[in-house]
Amino acid sequence: MSRDPVPDPIAQREPSPSRPTPPRRKSKKKKTSSTTKKSRGWGPFQSVLKERSVDFNLTLDVQNLQQQVRDLITLRDVLSTRSMLQRHSPNGSLFHVVKEYFHVFRTGWAVQESGRKRLVGEQHQRQFLHSVMDPEVDVDNGLRGPDVMAEQIIMYSTFIKFIRTTLQSYDIVAADDSIVIKTHARLRFQVLRKTIEKIFPHVIGDECLVAQLVGQEVEPAIGLTFFFNSDGKCCRYEMDMDFVGAFASIVKDPVKLEILLGRALIAENCMFGVLKEPRYPQIQAGTLLESALEDERSRLVGELEKLRNCTKSDAGVLHGPSVFVPTKVTHIHNDALFQRIVDDYYLVFENGYRSTDNQEHVQTDFISQIFVPSGMEDPHKGGKYVQTRWRVLCECFDVLEFKQTSVSSIEYNDQEDMCVIRSRASYTLQLTLRSLELVFPHVLSNRSLVIALAGSLIVVPSQLMFTIETETGLVAHVEERMDFVGAIAALLQNREAVSFVMSQAQLSLDGVSCFSPYPVTPILSSPPPQLRREKWQRVLTYRKSAQLARAQ
Repeated sequence: MSRDPVPDPIAQREPSPSRPTPPRRKSKKKKTSSTTKKSRGWGPFQSVLKERSVDFNLTLDVQNLQQQVRDLITLRDVLSTRSMLQRHSPNGSLFHVVKEYFHVFRTGWAVQESGRKRLVGEQHQRQFLHSVMDPEVDVDNGLRGPDVMAEQIIMYSTFIKFIRTTLQSYDIVAADDSIVIKTHARLRFQVLRKTIEKIFPHVIGDECLVAQLVGQEVEPAIGLTFFFNSDGKCCRYEMDMDFVGAFASIVKDPVKLEILLGRALIAENCMFGVLKEPRYPQIQAGTLLESALEDERSRLVGELEKLRNCTKSDAGVLHGPSVFVPTKVTHIHNDALFQRIVDDYYLVFENGYRSTDNQEHVQTDFISQIFVPSGMEDPHKGGKYVQTRWRVLCECFDVLEFKQTSVSSIEYNDQEDMCVIRSRASYTLQLTLRSLELVFPHVLSNRSLVIALAGSLIVVPSQLMFTIETETGLVAHVEERMDFVGAIAALLQNREAVSFVMSQAQLSLDGVSCFSPYPVTPILSSPPPQLRREKWQRVLTYRKSAQLARAQ
């Protein structure tokens, strides 16, 4: 029998309206690690206030750093200005001038070429030189001025193929009122055919050496030194180049290297040409002669004392020849005096007759001192004739060099109180268009000959005879014979061309024919060799034909 379940009295109880039913409590769940409370701030501050405080402080720090940067920039500008005022510093204004010089002439002079417009660059370079150089900048060899520097840079750019100049190091020396900046650089250039013609003309005949040189590139070390005055202008410019080291890498034979550089047309301060610094720039020629006479006088006095002592000790020995001994001794000691006069003549006219005031004054004074006074001399052989002959020769040719090659013995003529000194010399002349117009006008119609002659160098051998008075020590006259035929023949190497050039040339045995109004006689007492005599005969024939042509 089944029983019904007994009802729960609590469950059957009806809810009382006065007692509310309590809410059920929710079961608490454990928080997982993934559910975290989101912070109201950012970063570690966990607060907006802290965040704002840190942001404000950082803003102040940034502003402070910006102010420090501005202060450092101002300090840098002040220091830079101060260094510019200090001209001798590496950042000074004068060193900037030197660096700009290397930049402007890094590839040489901007020579204007056909088809290329580079005149603006040339003007800029010339303006730069005149702006940084003193108007009287000293470039050595007695030359001054920015134009001389420009001319030398142009020669370097045309005689050689100028590639580049690279500045490597420098030294700065500060003095009281001047700054010296010495730079060390490298110059890279290529040897051209024109380099041989203009700088080494003496090796043109050596085709093997010429072929060895032409086309080669060298990079010698150079040194440029700038001397700045108190006005910030360059008052002196010096250049040094290692030519020996440059060409030694090409010419291995030391003998050929000596031949190449021994007679190169490179003067002091690495200047191209044959400009040479005068050996006695401040000494007058008369002073040299006066000093020589004083030396000879002292020597003669000493010899006279010796002769007197010999006479006292042994009067019989010198009784017979006593008249001739002093004369012989005098001749021996006068040889040095007369030879010195000849040497001074070559020294004074070693570069021809110069039109500069200082050089012309020295040459004029020298002629007035060593030649017999005006009025007593032969008008066609004396001092005035020599001076005028030199002036006309230098007007017709560019006389690059006049040097003595050999000297013969001195001959005395006691009956006429004269001595004769024969000497051999050579002229290095450059033919210009003016030379062709004045001396070879008939060649101007032949274009090929004009191209071959204009700008060429010729070496003219010459013979000189100095006649000197033994009593006064003054030069009575100078006779000279120049071998233009041989010089032109060596240049053209074509008999027909030489004959045509010399047929109507305004030349004589001693220079330019229009200047030689007197008949000349041979210098040599003995007949010259057959070849030499034929040469002189051809010259006389050319001169006669030229005179006949002018007469017609």
